[in-house]
Amino acid sequence: MIINFLFQKLNSVQFREFSKNVTCSSLLVLLVSLSLHAAEQVHIDNATTIDSVTENSKVIPSKVNYSEISNTVSEANSNALLLNTQDDLRIIALAPHIVEMLFELGLGDYIVGTVEYADYPEQANSIERVGGYYGMQIEKILALAPDIIFAWQSGNKVDDLAQLRRLNMNVVSSKPDKIDDVATELRYFSKVTHDIVDAKENISTDIKKLFLAKLAQHTNTVSDNFESKLAFIREKYQDKESVDVFYQLWPKPMRTVNKNTWIHQVIEICRGRNVFADNSTDYPQISIENVLVAQPHIIILPDEKSETPQPTIQWQQWPEIPAVTANAYIGVNADLLHRFSPRMLSGVEQLCADMEAYR
Repeated sequence: MIINFLFQKLNSVQFREFSKNVTCSSLLVLLVSLSLHAAEQVHIDNATTIDSVTENSKVIPSKVNYSEISNTVSEANSNALLLNTQDDLRIIALAPHIVEMLFELGLGDYIVGTVEYADYPEQANSIERVGGYYGMQIEKILALAPDIIFAWQSGNKVDDLAQLRRLNMNVVSSKPDKIDDVATELRYFSKVTHDIVDAKENISTDIKKLFLAKLAQHTNTVSDNFESKLAFIREKYQDKESVDVFYQLWPKPMRTVNKNTWIHQVIEICRGRNVFADNSTDYPQISIENVLVAQPHIIILPDEKSETPQPTIQWQQWPEIPAVTANAYIGVNADLLHRFSPRMLSGVEQLCADMEAYR
């Protein structure tokens, strides 16, 4: 379903107000819209302070090439960091992308609780669930006695996070705004974990030193590789001729993205020109007529994991659109492009390569 990749963006106040007047499908679209929105910085609360497409159309499927990313989730997990026991460090991760990042850092074995739709890597599916888009199960979280809770401030419900803080839970909140912030998040999560482990008196000095040294090594490798890979992709496409792109975020009601969004940044890296960049709303609802006026040369269609078929738009009915005439439809993996994690670069790289066919 549409909330699959980032349900955690739902704000409880927005949910209550919105749900009074809209249909279920519109609500699901709002969840996507909220999930792609982010703020400017990562910050920590109650924790150690850190310095610092359609039928008969040509749809190109997303082809992920993990081999080009030198430190993947599986590699990080194969070098999982070891303490005396898993009880020496207990982490709760309240967003799918946070789970992915912790596995990248070699900390996956210490996640004792997470949320629905945290499904990558495969090991994440065995972690106990403590909440979902509907909110957090506070009693269950307390029973797990976490050393730290990594939360998605603009995704988890405000009331839930406030209650956890009132209960003196060690809540660390983060809100990446730019693609580059993925590396920043990795370093912050690592620094917070470092400080917590370093302060523990029940872990021997030798084991602690080895753990922290390996954590630092993992952090440098994963974050540096992400930055290097991102710089490589940007340089590869920076001089390409731009092409007009329409990103069909959701079909019915039809929604897209403007220049304030994470997806817009991805389109720009691939030298696409988002035809709805100047819309006043971050995730505007649009019509076929709007697309006809915009005249995109490429239509990008994110492929959601869903228990029921997504509605489709038969774009062939409007040959006046250049993308329709050229059958220029590109299918993308929503989990890769919409989650704030290192593996999103595989999605970016494939999108850029697919767009090359239509310049």
